[in-house]
Parts: sequence; structure tokens; C-alpha cells
Amino acid sequence: MTNTQSLTPLAVLADDSRWRRPEEMFAILGSYRRERPVALAESPDFRSFWLVTRHEDITSIERRPELFTNRPGPLLEYTEPPEETAEEDLKPLPHRDGEDHRAHRAIAQNWFRYKAISEIEKHVAELARQSVDELLEQGPECDFVETVAARFPLRTVMALLGLPDESFERMYRSTQTMAWEKDPEGAQANWQATLAMFARITESRRAEPTSDLASAIANGRVNGELLVEPDLTTYYMLIADAGYETTAFSLAGGLYELMRHPDQLALLRAEPELIPNAVEEILRWTSPVRHFLRTAQEDTEVRGVEIRKGERVMLSYPAANRDEEVFADSERFDVTRTDADRHLAFGGYGPHHCIGAPLSRMEIRLFLTELLDRTKAIEPAGEAVFKGSAFLGGVCSLPVRITPASCA
Repeated sequence: MTNTQSLTPLAVLADDSRWRRPEEMFAILGSYRRERPVALAESPDFRSFWLVTRHEDITSIERRPELFTNRPGPLLEYTEPPEETAEEDLKPLPHRDGEDHRAHRAIAQNWFRYKAISEIEKHVAELARQSVDELLEQGPECDFVETVAARFPLRTVMALLGLPDESFERMYRSTQTMAWEKDPEGAQANWQATLAMFARITESRRAEPTSDLASAIANGRVNGELLVEPDLTTYYMLIADAGYETTAFSLAGGLYELMRHPDQLALLRAEPELIPNAVEEILRWTSPVRHFLRTAQEDTEVRGVEIRKGERVMLSYPAANRDEEVFADSERFDVTRTDADRHLAFGGYGPHHCIGAPLSRMEIRLFLTELLDRTKAIEPAGEAVFKGSAFLGGVCSLPVRITPASCA
């Protein structure tokens, strides 16, 4: 067996505030990947786990969902859970396993297949045009997150759900605390208003089913039974919130990196056919989802390290996405990288691969195409701010200066 040492301190991974400096965290994870790719993390504040940082190992674990399960939970677990998370045992889709997971996933899965997504591409392209309109109207300086990244993906998901435009501000307010660490005072009221809205939607879609995703959720069945609370609202919120957050952070993080690498930005302007590949490199580089945990259901090994039944492994996607065994010159941001699509930003290649991946890719591609076509220059207008989160994060404020293409 491989000798391992305890990961000290655990705050390196579990302290949300440390993730406000993500490049430092990526560097720390890189050192573990190279020196101790399977390392034990222990702390009195969290249940212990094995940190797994190699692309090959994470892929292998993801492809064995019967051996490495989501239960009892896929996120860092506090020894004493915060009061607000201890009240209910919510089980969104990423928390489920086996047939239970497949049955719940099937309710929305067809809506996110590439064929289905292609049918709404024209509408999403129009939303991208509207977003660039707003960006140029706010200019020449504005916060890219506030103006675009926090809004465009949410509008796209709302269109897929079939929610009316007048519901946008309510949904936007509900996401402010969860995604962007804003409006904590209004979080509870916003959440209650959103719950009430989804209750009305369920009643309406069950009385008169429509052709949108909200109707599919409202009328979705598992084992022949309609979804009931809290599973019903959890499903709506998975799509409406988590379904857009990764795209929002990827958009903001992607533009941040392009401004930091003006040669790459210039290359995309000169060769827009590179944009689809740039999307993959942005996803690899930003890695908004920091981790999921799996629990071993029997004694096993990962890279020669013994993992006992009941022990948990943390799958570090940012570490895997900079794995030098997979990506040549892995610490370089390169929109021409030919193997960028091997990233694990959507959670690997197993059954838990993100259901919204095709939609996210399309949104980023359409927005970048519109943005680069209608601007002459994009420059930083202040310091970027990063969300502090050990689970899901990225740029949460990005001051930019925009020069329209029409300017001489």
C-alpha cells in the first residue's frame, strides 16, 4: 500500500474564504496532484475524506457509481451542520444513486440533449444579442457579472422552463445570495416568493400541460407517481439555479482570462472558428464546480491507496483539469488546445455527467460570438472579485471597459 500523510490544514480546501484566491488554491491542489494524488484530509470540523486529484483516478471513480455512491451526500459534511442546512433532508438530482437517480434524471434529460438544444439555438442567440445590447448600453464601463453573466444564462433557463418574462426579477433576486453572495437580508423573502411561484406553476401545468420543461417537471413521474414536495421544488430549483450558475461563472471567468491573455482574445477575433474550442478551454480553466464527494460501498483501492468501506473520496475537478499527464503545458490558457474537451468541468464521464452541459456550451459559444463580433476592444476597468466557495464559484464581479466595433 502507498504511504499517505494527513492533509494539513484542511482549511486549504474547506475554508470558503480561501477560494477568493482561486489560482492559489489551484496551485496547492497541483502540488497534491504531483506529490500525493490520493491524500487523507482530517479535521474536527468535517468528516474526513480522501482528496483525489488525478484525472485518471477521478474518471475511474465516476465510472463505478455502484462502488462509489453519492449517499450519504456528495458535498463536504460539517461535523455540526449549520442550522439552515440541518432542517430538511433535500435530495436534488446530484445526491441520488442508481435507479433512483436514473428515474429522476429521465424527467428532464431529453430537454438537454444536443438535438433538443439545437431547436432553441435561434432563441438563445437572440438572448445573447439582447445581452450584448445591454452591455453596450451600460458602457463604456460596467460590471460584466451584474450586466451579463448573472442574467443571460438565467434568462435562457427561464425560457426553457417556459417562465414568463415578468418572473425574471423574482428569480434573479432569488439567485443573488446563493450564486453571488448578495442581498443576504432579502434571501428568505426571495426564497419564499420563489417557492410560491413554483407551486402556482405546478398547479397550472398539471391542470393544462404545455410543451415546456416546467410542464415536464410538474407532470414527471417516478415509479408511476408524480413528484411531491420537497422533491418537486428541488427539481425546479436545480434547473433554475444550479442549472445556470456554472454557465454564469464560466462566462465571467472566461472573459476574465481572455482579458488577462490579450493574445488569445486577439486570436479569437481573427479566427472566430476557434470559439467552440475556446469554450472547452474556458471550462477546463475556470472549473466552476470545485468538487463532489463519493462514498466507497466496499473496501477498494485508488492508485494503490486502500479506501475502506464507508470512507469518502473528494473528486477535485480543478486539479484534474490541470493534470499534466493529460494536458500538455497544463498551466497555460490556450484557446487552440486540441484536447481541451477532455476536461471534467461537467463532472466526468459517468452517469452523473452534468445534464445541462450541451446548453451551457451553446450559451457560451453564442455569447462569445456575438460579443466579439460587436466590440472592438474589451479591457479590465478594475479588479475582479471571486466568490469564496469550496463547492461552486468563480468571478462574481468583473469591471470591464467596452469599445463598440462601430467606434473609430
